[in-house]
Amino acid sequence: MCGNSGAYITSLLLLAAIALSSVAFCMETMETEFGDDVSKDAFAKVEIVCVIIFSIEYFIKLMCCSNKGAFVIGPMNVVDLVAILPFYVEIIGES
Repeated sequence: MCGNSGAYITSLLLLAAIALSSVAFCMETMETEFGDDVSKDAFAKVEIVCVIIFSIEYFIKLMCCSNKGAFVIGPMNVVDLVAILPFYVEIIGES
């Protein structure tokens, strides 16, 4: 393993969260296999955990950045924000 082991472990955690989120999203769309309430609850919990992980990552990167304006409009950071924002919009819409 090269470089910083903490960064490597963080990278693996984020990659695992992306994979888990993607698989859960695909499985959630399969109504005939996973349409019961227990499965829906499990998928909702997976989504919450993954969005929390992605949000923490986004805000840590934002806080560490010296030029926050450039960070927010950076293409990959816009993708990250667009990925997590619907979750929070939905929560606000429900309240």
